[in-house]
Amino acid sequence: MTSDQDISIDGLISALRALETGTVPVLTATIDLGVGGDGRPVALRMLGQAVREAIDRGHPDPSHATRRSLDEDAAALEEAVERATAHGAAGLIYAGAAEDGVLFTLEAPVAPRNAVDIGERPALFEIVRTRYLSGRPAVLVSASLREVELSRVRYAVVEDTDAISPSSRLEKHQQRTKREGKGSIDGAGGHAMNRVEQQVEAHRAIFAADAAQEIAQFAAPGEMIILAGVDEARSAILGRLSEPLRAAVVEAPALDPTQDERSRSTHLTGLVVTEQQRLGDLAAAAWFSGEHGERAMGGIKAGLAACEQGRLGTLILHEDAVDHFGTAVDARSYSPEHDPIEIEALLLAALAQAAEVIITRDPRALEQHQGVLGIARY
Repeated sequence: MTSDQDISIDGLISALRALETGTVPVLTATIDLGVGGDGRPVALRMLGQAVREAIDRGHPDPSHATRRSLDEDAAALEEAVERATAHGAAGLIYAGAAEDGVLFTLEAPVAPRNAVDIGERPALFEIVRTRYLSGRPAVLVSASLREVELSRVRYAVVEDTDAISPSSRLEKHQQRTKREGKGSIDGAGGHAMNRVEQQVEAHRAIFAADAAQEIAQFAAPGEMIILAGVDEARSAILGRLSEPLRAAVVEAPALDPTQDERSRSTHLTGLVVTEQQRLGDLAAAAWFSGEHGERAMGGIKAGLAACEQGRLGTLILHEDAVDHFGTAVDARSYSPEHDPIEIEALLLAALAQAAEVIITRDPRALEQHQGVLGIARY
């Protein structure tokens, strides 16, 4: 089974979940392709060494089929990194079992954390973490007093766009304001100018209402709304949005008009990641506050038991619940005290019963509950 680049992160997670256990282990790797001064990914050498050490440690016999398969995967991973880097991808996701003909590669527009795993099944944690942080669709509303542009961004890719402009009547009123204002040297004509300014303000209010209506039609339930622009434009639109839409809004300053589409999309995805991190921390804080009462559970064993009973509704995982090697900017390695295989088993079971998966940074989750906070459906 070989994937192509048309597969999405969502599709990849589904495919890896459905993958049956084969005759050889699966090598899974997620790589942040941020480059250093030499133009090569910072993580390449470290991850390459980690792969070799993992293979040597678990499968020392080079003549064995398992070792041969993993050696082929290690070589294929290096080639995939070279291709993805040449294509300008931000990250790479790889899952392969060469002896069984399994190979999935995805050049990602957003960078995952660096991690490598060798096991009976593909490791899903880092891929699911990437989906949680950057996979939530966001509607960008870039607002000025003269125009509102709408675009939908997911995984740093623009998927849809729209725009609205003020009516021609408003343009004429603005021109008239300029003409009549020039003649008001000694106060004469002041009333006329004030009257026209009032009309312009009235039309701006209508334009803001139209923009709010367009946003309501453009944004789907659950999508984040990034409202960017000058204060006056943001305030006018925000005041006309319904309460559910206002709750989904993240405000931002006006965007840099000189940014190209890719830079802008990357910037917006950064805002999405920051908001998702905040929401994950809030979810953990609510759990620790006792908000969920008897439905709350903590620890790997309790989470697995809830999955077996079909009761797990929400799984909150600490971002350091599994091994990883950080990012291109901060390449420190981390290993939890518990066995990451148990986290992967819990995550797979939670996804099988359509539980919501949230990633948190709250240190209490890791210190007190092995990085696992669960909320039962009933």
